[in-house]
Amino acid sequence: MTRITIKSNYIHTHIGAGITWSSSISNSLVENNLITDNQLGMQFGGSDNILINNTFVLSKPLDLPTSSLHPSVYYILLDLRWTSGTGSIIKNNIFYIAQNSFYGKTVYALATTNSAPNSWNVDYNLWYTPSTGTNWIWENSLNKDFASTYKSITSWDNNGPPIPSDPLFVDFGYHIGTNSPARNAGDNSECALTDIDGNTRPLEYTCDIGADEFDGLNSKQF
Repeated sequence: MTRITIKSNYIHTHIGAGITWSSSISNSLVENNLITDNQLGMQFGGSDNILINNTFVLSKPLDLPTSSLHPSVYYILLDLRWTSGTGSIIKNNIFYIAQNSFYGKTVYALATTNSAPNSWNVDYNLWYTPSTGTNWIWENSLNKDFASTYKSITSWDNNGPPIPSDPLFVDFGYHIGTNSPARNAGDNSECALTDIDGNTRPLEYTCDIGADEFDGLNSKQF
């Protein structure tokens, strides 16, 4: 499947993934979506795909049911275990995790398989996690303390804000405020033309990170 666009949606509170892209998807685009409180924020796979200017939040998800067939369940904000090729871009996104577990179930900031997409262009993303103890999986190996280990292990997001950086959301629509580190911190070369509210990007000199481009109005609530 090719040339799919998923744009300007509010996707929330699912047991399962907010968006699932299988390994067969290519040359497709996900931009300006607000994806909150899903078990898996996004399963992003395939090759030559673009994930830009989205806001992913995990702060108050549903509890996950367990069963004899699924005794161990968990949350993942960005699930890259479906990757199948090279050339994809992940830029200008906010990834926000409020705590390291919910209802006794572990949160993983990121997960990849043995074939981590090292050739992908992953940069200018803002990550907020607890300062210590956030689990993540790189090439099927468990790592601790995402905030202190992610950049050195992956060589990703070297131009992104320090981890953790609180985006300073100002409302329940997850708009950013005047002093947000997401403001004017993105990459103009991979900037969506508008934001989730329909505002032109960039409104100032540089693209903002996340689904919202700061305009001082915070006009749209979900």
